[in-house]
Amino acid sequence: MPQFYFVQFFNPSHISTYKKNSLGMSKEKLLWKQRLIKAENTLKILVNSILSQDPTALIIILSDHGGYVGLDYTMQAKNKTEDRDLIYSMFSSQLSILWPEELKPETNLNIKSSVNIFRFLFSQLSEQMDLLNYLEPDESYIILNNNKNKGVYLYIDD
Repeated sequence: MPQFYFVQFFNPSHISTYKKNSLGMSKEKLLWKQRLIKAENTLKILVNSILSQDPTALIIILSDHGGYVGLDYTMQAKNKTEDRDLIYSMFSSQLSILWPEELKPETNLNIKSSVNIFRFLFSQLSEQMDLLNYLEPDESYIILNNNKNKGVYLYIDD
């Protein structure tokens, strides 16, 4: 009988949220990289453990956003930037899928962001490709809150 498990852990997380707790961009980046190494080790252990129990498991490793690396603190993102590297540090989502051979898609699913990940997944598992006719836009928004720019801002679009 198929089973579903959800495991959540918050590493490598992101840099300090508030200015008062920030150690500055360089030290925040270094700490983030150290947490990334720990997260990689945790993922290796987790994936090996899953595969030892179920060699045909479908495993999805997904983040909902980036680590804000390159900023001094996370809330600094409330100030508009046009720096592409900073934008993708804030909004990139990391995704890896281990597909069992019998479920592996025959074609590239062209997944651009985590927005539609479950539509892609369910279309494959149910073999109902028409679910892909109802995709949401791959967009990333932020609420800007400074004197020059206020309101909801679209940083990344399709």
